[in-house]
Amino acid sequence: MEDGKPPGARPRWTPAMSAFLRELLAGEEAWTAPRLLEALERRFFVTFHPGTVRRKLLEMGYGWKRTRYVPTGKPKEEEVEGFKAALGEAERGG
Repeated sequence: MEDGKPPGARPRWTPAMSAFLRELLAGEEAWTAPRLLEALERRFFVTFHPGTVRRKLLEMGYGWKRTRYVPTGKPKEEEVEGFKAALGEAERGG
């Protein structure tokens, strides 16, 4: 008997899925593993655990960190004035 690959289910992850993720991540949008998972499910009609997506991203050479909720640097004067105007409008019930 010849030694070979043990029997089992074939992998559901395809190279097309990796290419799809690279295409999504090439844009400017911030992606999370659950959002990438939803995009994969819509496109390929398969379900994976979010940990699988994270593992595949690491294998593809991607890393991540928490997204910033506050922009870096000081706001411009017109941004401050626009915020004050919007705040005043909201306080008046508009």
